[in-house]
Amino acid sequence: MIKRSDVARLLDSIEDSAGPVAADAALCIARSVSNWFATRNDDYIAPFTKGMRRSNPKERARERVLGDDKLRAIWKQAEANGIFGAFVRMLLLTGQRLTKVASMRWEDISEDGVWTIPGEKRQKGTAGKLKFSNAALEIIHAQPRMGSNPHVFAGRKQAPWKPLLELRHREEKL
Repeated sequence: MIKRSDVARLLDSIEDSAGPVAADAALCIARSVSNWFATRNDDYIAPFTKGMRRSNPKERARERVLGDDKLRAIWKQAEANGIFGAFVRMLLLTGQRLTKVASMRWEDISEDGVWTIPGEKRQKGTAGKLKFSNAALEIIHAQPRMGSNPHVFAGRKQAPWKPLLELRHREEKL
């Protein structure tokens, strides 16, 4: 049987070699496996307690605020970089998540420039409608329609453009 002292030694070792965030990641995985096993075994007692975490996520949280000069520099670079630049400018103009803009569909944009943002099953009711600015509409109307692909930032096989899918995959890992 695994004891709390075993878990503490393991976390100490991971923290010493890879840092407190890595130890917290290992703790999360071990706790998940333990919880899964506890649902299938009447006699199992999980060795995890509150306070085993090695770092405070709130202390590690970054503020992601860009100043006007940085925003201007990003905008200028984005203007010169085709579909990816258009995508970056849409992120800046809408303030929406990368995955939402990447999956934007033509059918979700009304004639009067309102984007109906589809919600996901697990979302907290954040989906809604967004009225595009003239600058955003110019970017959207500049995107070519790729056959029957429904996405504004289109890729192959009825999917968003591949680099956007790769970004979305990276974002999901974070």
